[in-house]
Amino acid sequence: TLLYHASVTAMRGQKLSRQRSHSFDDDQDGEWWPPPLTEQDVAIRHRAKRLLQAIRQIPLVYYDIKAWENEHENVFSLFRQGCLDGVKSNILEAALYNNRQIEDAWLFLLEMRRRHKNRRKHVQECARVLGASYNWSIV
Repeated sequence: TLLYHASVTAMRGQKLSRQRSHSFDDDQDGEWWPPPLTEQDVAIRHRAKRLLQAIRQIPLVYYDIKAWENEHENVFSLFRQGCLDGVKSNILEAALYNNRQIEDAWLFLLEMRRRHKNRRKHVQECARVLGASYNWSIV
């Protein structure tokens, strides 16, 4: 795992570069790797900004007691707003989230409900939105 960690760390520092396509067409200068985001990809990520921010913060807060005490309200608020954004823009069906992130988000939502009875309606609101999404309901 140390070798893997070192290679991942080295990859993070690399910039977008050209890679030869090995085609016989001399007019081609090469291909971008990784391929650049399309305008549609950029628009989806922009609409999903709050939800993506919350999903990145959920494991940090959910699995750390001290972080939970200090940050769970902020993360839940961001997550809820991201869920509401998902209703309007259909970002929940985009391939932006992996199964682990979705599972952590559901666990975080259930924990919020368990610890904060006064958040019942907000939790139900999020659960309805996420449950209506095919990608989020099968995890």
